[in-house]
Amino acid sequence: MYMINSTVSSQMPGSMADKLGFGFVDTLTGFKWIGNKAIELEKKGYNVPFAFEEAIGFMFPVVHDKDGISALVVFLQLYNKLLKEGIKLGERLEQLYSKYGYFKQCNGYYITTPAVQDEIFNCIRSTKPYPSHIGNYRVNSWRDLTMGYDSDTVDHLPTLHVDPSSHMITCKLLTPNKDEFIRFTVRGSGTEPKLKVYIEAKAENENRADISDDKFTPKSKKKSTDIYKVLLGVIFTIGLFYKLFVHGPSPNETQRNLDASFNAESHVADTEVNPAEAMVTPPDQMNLAENVEFYDLMQYQGTPEGKSNEEIVLLLVPLRNAEKVLPLMFRNMMNITYDHSLIDIAFLVSDCSKSDKTLEKLYEYTSAMQEGKLVPILEDREREIKGKGVFGSSDLYLKYMPEGYIENVKKSYAPPFHSEYEKPFRSIQIYQKDFGQVIGQGFSDRHDVKIQGIRRKLMGRARNWLLSTAIKPYHSWVYWRDVDIELSPADILETMMNFGSEYDVIIPNVWRPLPVYLGGEQPYDLNSWIESNEALKLAKTLDEDDVIVEGYEEYATWRAHLAYIRDKNGDPNEVVELDGVGGVSILAKASTFRHGANFPAFTFLNHAETEAFGKMTRKMGMKIAGLPHYTIWHIYEPSEDDLIEISKLERRKRRFGKKH
Repeated sequence: MYMINSTVSSQMPGSMADKLGFGFVDTLTGFKWIGNKAIELEKKGYNVPFAFEEAIGFMFPVVHDKDGISALVVFLQLYNKLLKEGIKLGERLEQLYSKYGYFKQCNGYYITTPAVQDEIFNCIRSTKPYPSHIGNYRVNSWRDLTMGYDSDTVDHLPTLHVDPSSHMITCKLLTPNKDEFIRFTVRGSGTEPKLKVYIEAKAENENRADISDDKFTPKSKKKSTDIYKVLLGVIFTIGLFYKLFVHGPSPNETQRNLDASFNAESHVADTEVNPAEAMVTPPDQMNLAENVEFYDLMQYQGTPEGKSNEEIVLLLVPLRNAEKVLPLMFRNMMNITYDHSLIDIAFLVSDCSKSDKTLEKLYEYTSAMQEGKLVPILEDREREIKGKGVFGSSDLYLKYMPEGYIENVKKSYAPPFHSEYEKPFRSIQIYQKDFGQVIGQGFSDRHDVKIQGIRRKLMGRARNWLLSTAIKPYHSWVYWRDVDIELSPADILETMMNFGSEYDVIIPNVWRPLPVYLGGEQPYDLNSWIESNEALKLAKTLDEDDVIVEGYEEYATWRAHLAYIRDKNGDPNEVVELDGVGGVSILAKASTFRHGANFPAFTFLNHAETEAFGKMTRKMGMKIAGLPHYTIWHIYEPSEDDLIEISKLERRKRRFGKKH
């Protein structure tokens, strides 16, 4: 039998394993490591009844992942057993501590820059092989998962995965009692300005473990962070923990030490961590009422490792008269490879015509998708449409699309599906709110220059209503996505997140297919652009409430459009910095909106909605990444002129034959 937990979690299961004779192993952080290790051990014939990662979740044999339901069932079974035996939960926990040792943790982080993180770890590694002491305390062992070193193994190679791209060092201090230990891990996030510290100690005496977390929270003074002060601050925290935990002074002495250390004007621990920007645990958090919740918003910043860090994404989709394209939208959503259990979806249905059934179909499709039953429904609908076999006036254009176009679309959504395809999403919310939008949904209606300013301000209102209603404190990313995207890479979220270390907003290039007689393909999104001097001069000639409509000859801005920078063979990782943003596909850090950015429903710097959002974020000092060679495809919607031309081609065919 084995128990498993992540390497930064409590080592109490290891103490249990030593006394009871079963196996124990730790892994890197994340349930992908824990789950895979359980599978590996089970294939070797071992039973893995329990695994966990502190503050994240628990795993039981029911599923190789964190699962709150099975954890609750096991807890209730334990509670029922103890209840029958007349033992309270606190008493049972005390029995475990008495038998396996008292464990105490002190976790947190310091705000630093990546450059300072590099220097700190290089400083630690500068003594070969590694420092023998930390301050006045002797080190018993070192493990460096960046360099691939472990002093406890025969060959000095760590058993855990080595990752040269991220810093992670673990150290154990020598203690007077061989049955006690102090173990700390320091790691840099790599994408956020944080140096994370995990400290745990084991003692055989309860009195020496009775120290509250708030005593280890350094007080703040707004000073710049210096590399040596941060490093000394970490060492000081470890040393103080060692002294209080292992040597166990009297309560009065403890308080005097703490008062002197944390209130001394010259002490490093008095200057390092700003509680407003750090992972601070409220002193009485464990005593919060059930209807009181605490969120440290610094934990929901959005990082390039969003998937492995299990960051929750809010996917937002505004809908209007979208009944016809809903199946395509759901195919696209199911095809997303980002863990569906980390995606909340919110729809806003507004201003639909009386005959439209967007809301009814949305109810049907979302319920079926969450139950894993949507694919058969969509396949039945597709067979029904195919069975009619007649082209109507609205879909005649399909006969004129590039060769293989229809087949390529079908192949994109045909089996085999990836493992996430039919998994339910974390949650789905449907909102309904009308805004008085009376402009038609036809291509010509929506793209008429005369109504663009009015239309976009109404769309800005809709976006802001949806965003402000749906966003929660635990969301790290917000992904805006149009309903009528036709083709999109399944890993679009992971790909765009890769640029999150430098940029706050990331957007792909958007093109659309065309009938052959129109050229086969065309840039679609002209709202994503780089500002030009000509456009700035144009804005000065306009009234304050006038809206520049990009991509129309009435407004000659001479801006560089993301769409026209595209090279079919270009590097998909190439980035250009943008000033304007189109709304087809926008990935933004949730902090962008928490800082106050939105989609202006008024004229902002002579723009509105998404383009004004771009202007606003740039004005606030944020950065927008455009990916010119990473392309998604919007559906082709024939304009009135296109339909007229297609009808002419059809008449010519009937009159002269297919050759004409």
